[in-house]
Amino acid sequence: MIIIGLITLYCFYLFSLFKGARRQTYIPPKKQFSELPHITIQLPIYNEAYVIKKLLSSINKLDYPKEKLEIQILDDSTDHTSTLIKEFIKNTPLAFQFKHLQRASREGYKAGALDYGLGLSKGEFVAIFDADFEPPSDFLIKAIAYFSDPNIALVQCKWGHKNRNDSFLTKAQAMALDVHFSVEHMGRKHNKVFINFNGTAGIWRKQAIRDAGGWSADTLTEDLDLSYRAQIKGWTCAYIETIECPAELPSFFSSLRTQQFRWMKGGAEVVKKMFSNILQHKNLSLKVKRHAAGHLFSSSIFILIFLNAVLSLPLLWIKHQVDYIDNVFPFLSLFLINIILIAVIYHYPFKKHQHKAFYYFIAEFIIFLALSMALSLHNSIAVIEGYLGIKSPFVRTPKYDMQKNWNLSAYTKNSFGLIHILECFMGLYFCFGIVLGLQLGEFGLMPMHLILALGFFTLGLSPIVDIFLYKKHA
Repeated sequence: MIIIGLITLYCFYLFSLFKGARRQTYIPPKKQFSELPHITIQLPIYNEAYVIKKLLSSINKLDYPKEKLEIQILDDSTDHTSTLIKEFIKNTPLAFQFKHLQRASREGYKAGALDYGLGLSKGEFVAIFDADFEPPSDFLIKAIAYFSDPNIALVQCKWGHKNRNDSFLTKAQAMALDVHFSVEHMGRKHNKVFINFNGTAGIWRKQAIRDAGGWSADTLTEDLDLSYRAQIKGWTCAYIETIECPAELPSFFSSLRTQQFRWMKGGAEVVKKMFSNILQHKNLSLKVKRHAAGHLFSSSIFILIFLNAVLSLPLLWIKHQVDYIDNVFPFLSLFLINIILIAVIYHYPFKKHQHKAFYYFIAEFIIFLALSMALSLHNSIAVIEGYLGIKSPFVRTPKYDMQKNWNLSAYTKNSFGLIHILECFMGLYFCFGIVLGLQLGEFGLMPMHLILALGFFTLGLSPIVDIFLYKKHA
């Protein structure tokens, strides 16, 4: 609990930096390009039949000189997505040059596709968009201005959420991502330490990619990996809060699990790959190293959350068997302090985006907390696998255009597995904790056990919950 408290304090420190950073206006450097540079847009695609046409349409509407822009559709699809791409190119008046590139194999997954396209690209800069993103028409014009600073390797822009209010699940995800982008990114940049590329809605300087060693597929988070390697080399990464690119949040638990597993395991793989190098690097300041530790090890908090939750029941029982254990229980008040600090952090982006009464925030925050704490089992497995070096394939997050006909089972395996059984068991475990607390007259841990039981039962029964979410949109 003390370690979790220290991590929470670090997050609150970033929040205090963010509060200072938000007062600053993001103004492109006074020095501008005398002539707009050539940009290559890369669209890594794998089985995205539901969203591909919207992506290509939004790219076709970008405001940029035609002779200075090429679009690479890096298509590794094995379904009819490739046919839809060909139909779009054939039947649509194209504002730019679209190149439909297909590899013989999916070697290296997304990183392999980006590296393949990079070797064929003409642009001095490379913009990357995942299939569910719809960049606004002025995205390139606004973002490219920041590269007039020759030391900037990356301009990362903010993610918007097209389906923020679709369900309790999308609201919880939006809450977490708003904190990551606004609070964490802005806080780190204000303190002049490392930030990460988020895999999409960003522009890279091609020279920086090559100088950092290029795209690598040896971790599941090729974006985090490359951005850290580039910054270790001395490049700077910029985050621009004022440029927003809307995208689709995972609408189902099955999709969220896929995304979370890749992010958590990939983060642990990056720690194993390069953290010792960061610590030993002579050209990095102690401040940069401290923030890198807080950033890269952030996924490990799920292991601590899970252990803390599991051990709370035996501690509750032991308290009534051993007198001196009473001296330990005041430390459990840290749980309440942590929750209050986290609520303060999460309330600011909520207030900015939702404009709702405070009690709406309380309700949505409790749901967010329940799901986040319950994901501790699933995410702990991912983190441990990453640290142990257990390899797994890159599984992209399925996305659906919720405004047209679609089939839940097309890209999603919506069935019960071992993880669902374990999560239901954990739900029962914390229900037992509630009963034990009532019998012993100990109510201090009951709110935590209620939240954990709610979260674990929701995740354990998520294949059924997904069906209800599907019917809501069908």
